[in-house]
Amino acid sequence: MGACCSSNNASSSASRLVEAQLRVDNEKYKKEIKLLLLGTGEAGKSTVLKQMRLIHNHKFTPIERESYIKLIWYNIITTMFNILTHMEHHNIEFENSTLKDQLIDLPHYPQSQWDINNPEDYSNFVQAYWGDLATKDTYKALLDAEVNMEYFFDKVDQVLVRNYLPTDQDILNTRMKTTGISETVFIMNQMNYRLVDVGGQRSERRKWIHCFDNVKALLFVAAISEYDQMLREDSSVNRVQEALTLFESITNSQWFTKTPTILFLNKVDLLKAKLGLSSVKKYFPQYSGDDLDFECVTQFFKRVFLKLHNDAQNQVYPHFTHATDTKQMKHIIESVNDVVMNQNLEKLGSNIF
Repeated sequence: MGACCSSNNASSSASRLVEAQLRVDNEKYKKEIKLLLLGTGEAGKSTVLKQMRLIHNHKFTPIERESYIKLIWYNIITTMFNILTHMEHHNIEFENSTLKDQLIDLPHYPQSQWDINNPEDYSNFVQAYWGDLATKDTYKALLDAEVNMEYFFDKVDQVLVRNYLPTDQDILNTRMKTTGISETVFIMNQMNYRLVDVGGQRSERRKWIHCFDNVKALLFVAAISEYDQMLREDSSVNRVQEALTLFESITNSQWFTKTPTILFLNKVDLLKAKLGLSSVKKYFPQYSGDDLDFECVTQFFKRVFLKLHNDAQNQVYPHFTHATDTKQMKHIIESVNDVVMNQNLEKLGSNIF
């Protein structure tokens, strides 16, 4: 009998502890502001996430920095090989004719980032070819190339060395495909934020619905520089058209009634560089402005996105962004806090009256 009572008391005590912890967790959950980061693949979501970390003093650890080293090396080397392959296939001549003779002595093509053990083997090769005007022109013509590689090509002598450790800016300029769901917690203006990032590729989107509960604001990232590029998953679908379709679906969803959206019209720096090389009208016939007018083009894309938003109850706040620009991103991220706070005040007012 005594043993039975003791067992029941222990069970009851454990139950009360669990209930108390659940109440604590629930209160913490209520006070936390959940943001959902959405967009198509390669739009720049991971860069926005990295900026959130850096701006709110979540520095990259030495181990995290080391994890980027071989990926950066691999991206530099394979992009240069891709440029040279394109030049060969299209019979593009080097400005420095001696470079053609050196092609037979190129180091081996790495099959993966783990295949690179001695970066110095590639350093002189990359520097020599990047120094040729024809190579740079070819890079610019490859409109679907790894668009941030020019940043690394200009500092190869600092990067393709054994003792290299990536800087914050190096990491911001590194594209790495994200899969699955990740969360970043930070404090902004004494408020706890939880930013949930989900993979942008089509195959990842079926997982999104599990993240839709209790979202205070959406952060939607669209790379408008990709107006002339096609999806990697489906070469028949334009990337900006895919972003428009996704944006329309998300912002008009029943899940996000009264949920504000911060729209990042991203990679405007690349858009500006591309305008003289590729016609907007060719891919968006409804555009009637000058293909070379940056202001006209950016305003056009803003109108196209906003036109798809039909729910008057949730606001859309558009920004033209260059996600690797920390100063600009800090200003925009601070505006996210203003949007969330204004929404909370409106809800408080509606509850009072």
